[in-house]
Amino acid sequence: MKVVINKCYGGFGLSQKALRAWAKLKGRECYFYEGGLGKPYTLVTDENESLFITAFDTPMPDNLTREQDGFNEWYNEHSIWYGDIERDDPDLVRVVEQLGSDEASGRFAKLSVVDVPNGAEYTIEEYDGIEHIAERHRTWG
Repeated sequence: MKVVINKCYGGFGLSQKALRAWAKLKGRECYFYEGGLGKPYTLVTDENESLFITAFDTPMPDNLTREQDGFNEWYNEHSIWYGDIERDDPDLVRVVEQLGSDEASGRFAKLSVVDVPNGAEYTIEEYDGIEHIAERHRTWG
């Protein structure tokens, strides 16, 4: 099986182009908004790797703000976050292989696809964002 990991300091992350491609393979739309943390959300029409970009599978209602009742529910239902994607997701692997590391990687990432023996129980280990795959084993405390 194939697994996507990050191979540089920083951490796992997808570019907007990669996240949009992954969402499309899942049959979902992908709209990017910049904002939050005290700023209103505004639709982003060009791809940029701002740290304050959030992806949703539907356009944000015009009258919805972070301070309103119902915002958290709407946000949780419609947000698309790369951290929720399983690293062995076939569509994620496909996107990274098709786009290549330079186009698929987020701002602080350098993504790589690693072959892991089928059926192996693995875990992704990391140090300062650099990841490797380790076979699961037993430990005692």
